[in-house]
Amino acid sequence: MFHRRTGFASLAALLAVMVLGACSGTADNRDLIVASGATYDDSAFTVNGDILVGENASVSGSKVQTVNGNIRVRGGATVRNVATTNGDIIVGEGAETGSIEAVNGAATCSDGARVDGDITLVNGSIVLATDSSVSGNVATVNGGISLTGAKVKGSVQNYHGDILLDRGAKVVGDIRVLGDDTPSDSMPARIVIGPDSTVTGELIFEHAVQLFVHDSASIGAVTGAEVVPFSGSMDSVVQGGGS
Repeated sequence: MFHRRTGFASLAALLAVMVLGACSGTADNRDLIVASGATYDDSAFTVNGDILVGENASVSGSKVQTVNGNIRVRGGATVRNVATTNGDIIVGEGAETGSIEAVNGAATCSDGARVDGDITLVNGSIVLATDSSVSGNVATVNGGISLTGAKVKGSVQNYHGDILLDRGAKVVGDIRVLGDDTPSDSMPARIVIGPDSTVTGELIFEHAVQLFVHDSASIGAVTGAEVVPFSGSMDSVVQGGGS
């Protein structure tokens, strides 16, 4: 029996989600789901809705994109470029994507994730977990950047926010902090190059920062900051003063 109230509610919920298999399509005001293991042969696009790419799925179109919504690419999935205006982007373990872009939202790459391109944000933090890698640059205007055992083949830059490298993280390009001086009522950003981490390029700072470099780390030339060496844990400088 179709109960009028609960029946229509269930129907509305069903219509609010578009499940994509081996086909193509877009949705204006619905969530999109690419089923686990499915092959989706076009771009995935929605205006007001989240996008979920299931485990080991493949999206071969040029972009996975939403305007107002989050995007999650689950473990082992493969997609090309990923973009949202207002929302977070999460790339699961071992997943592969092209460039990642967001205006208001964070980007997180889980263990072993691969980004073939740049990660570019405006307002949001960037987190790269163990064995994840980015073939291009990693940049945000307002937000912190954290690399834990991750590799960035390009440069890392922001305007406002901490930059933390830990557990053998590697930046092949430069680290740059851009923009005018930090407001007088704000603490300078902490730039921490932690244990066994490497910055092959230069470290260039256009406004005041606190730069901590672990005894086991390796860095290039520094412009605009004084190096404060430390030998303890990351916590000793992230949460307090260097030692």
